[in-house]
Amino acid sequence: MNYEINFLILQSKTEELDEIRNQVKKVIESNGGEITDQLIYKKRKLAYEIKHEFYGFYTVYRFNLKDGDVLKTLTREMNLLNGVSRYIIVRADELPKLEIVTAKKKGEGDSTEETESKEIDKEKVIKEISKESAQENAAKIKEVKSVDVDKTEESDTIKKEEEPLSEGVESKKEEAVKTEEDAGKDKKKEESDIVSTKTEEKEDADEKKELLKDKEEKEKEERKKDEEGEGVEKKEEKEEKKKEEKEEKKEEEKEEKKKEKKKEEKEEKRGISMEELDKKLDEILDI
Repeated sequence: MNYEINFLILQSKTEELDEIRNQVKKVIESNGGEITDQLIYKKRKLAYEIKHEFYGFYTVYRFNLKDGDVLKTLTREMNLLNGVSRYIIVRADELPKLEIVTAKKKGEGDSTEETESKEIDKEKVIKEISKESAQENAAKIKEVKSVDVDKTEESDTIKKEEEPLSEGVESKKEEAVKTEEDAGKDKKKEESDIVSTKTEEKEDADEKKELLKDKEEKEKEERKKDEEGEGVEKKEEKEEKKKEEKEEKKEEEKEEKKKEKKKEEKEEKRGISMEELDKKLDEILDI
């Protein structure tokens, strides 16, 4: 499955550009991704202010993923990168190929490959269009002046030729402005998509936090209930033990009383038997 990530690095991070790009590459590769193509833009003016900054660097990576479920972990790790202020990940199966990028050959200068996109500067385009139109006007005016005609004819011809030229220049300028507006709209859409993705991820994180809090509260309540239930059970057990001990004491007292009664009865019987013997002895002696 082919994917494309487009991320923004603000101007304040220019010294850390290579590090941040390498960090993004490591995040993709650590999740089983394989980068197939890349496009690195020069500094661009942002459509709107981000963190009090107006310029930034866009970078695009195309990469393959065997498992689409890895995207969740990949987005989580991207959210942790401080250098990336905005990013968006889309499916790239039906997207056109990226523009050709120029890279340094191995052995020339630095060992690291530096890629730059063939970016078209819109302001330069407008200036070039205006210069070309001015040059065309000047050339045509010279040709008209070189012709030997009356002054009236020269003025008429110059006016007639200047009007369409000025119209052409204005039309070119309008086209350039339209291209600027379209590009600005595209940037706004991309950045709004990036913002929407980050807001959705934040909402998901907030929901997860709330769910964890609810679980913790439920567990605390269950623990309290269990503790209360154990306390009640312990009290009941203590009361039952006390009752049993009381009953055992009562039974022991009863048994002791029975033993004492038996002893008393035995002693009484012995006393009676002695008296009877004395009487018999007296009778015998009297005889």
